[in-house]
Amino acid sequence: MKLCILIFLVIITKSVLAADEKVYKFGIAPQQSATTLIEAWLPLIKKMEKDCRCKIEFITAPSISEFEDNIAKNQYDLIYLNPMHFVNSIKLGYTSLVREEGRKLKGIVVVKKNSQIKSLEDLRNKRIGFPGETAFAATILVQKKFEKQNIEIVPVYVKSHDSVFQNVISGLLLAGGAINRTFDGLPAEDRDKLRVLESTDEVTPHPIAINNEIPKSIKDIFLATLTGLHKSEEGKKILEKIQLKTLVNAKDTDWDDVRKIMDKK
Repeated sequence: MKLCILIFLVIITKSVLAADEKVYKFGIAPQQSATTLIEAWLPLIKKMEKDCRCKIEFITAPSISEFEDNIAKNQYDLIYLNPMHFVNSIKLGYTSLVREEGRKLKGIVVVKKNSQIKSLEDLRNKRIGFPGETAFAATILVQKKFEKQNIEIVPVYVKSHDSVFQNVISGLLLAGGAINRTFDGLPAEDRDKLRVLESTDEVTPHPIAINNEIPKSIKDIFLATLTGLHKSEEGKKILEKIQLKTLVNAKDTDWDDVRKIMDKK
């Protein structure tokens, strides 16, 4: 009888612990389709779960604007997000965890490889695709490039970088704004159908940020995992999968260049 009671108590205790187990929500910017993002980021999430002995849930959003709303509602524990969203998230209780080493972020204007478009001027008053109104490099920096040359365009927001590329490849749009990292990550057959017409100035790239409410013990494990990826073959494959270079410890002031651009808006 005592043994039965003991077994029952163990089962109940385990059930309570499982119910109370913290699930850390990792929000990923919707630069690509949800299917593509899950395939790319799942190996990293599994590695982080193994190292922290905790649960991590992958989350993205249907569009950049909805992703931004989720950040404002403090729905993520970890976030991979664009530099402008990160700077805005600091007042919401986030801080930078890691950034890429040896890479800068820049916006690009892409056209079909065989297009007759030779300059931004050729796109005056034309419909140009963008992933979202608040995509920093792909939209804001690219649109500033047009503004500096006094070239008016008609923005068309198509929700993701992948959609920008596909709309240009299909001929639905003459050109589109994106970033160098997502362009480099395209399948070769798609990348070969496109040409980079212009690039913007470079800025500090996307960070992975963390909610300040995450316990330091867990934060330190996440940091060790992320900054140690380049040291193993498994980790290198994970970085290649998410199209990121070596990750290093970051500080919020690393994005002062982005703040200067935002102040001029």
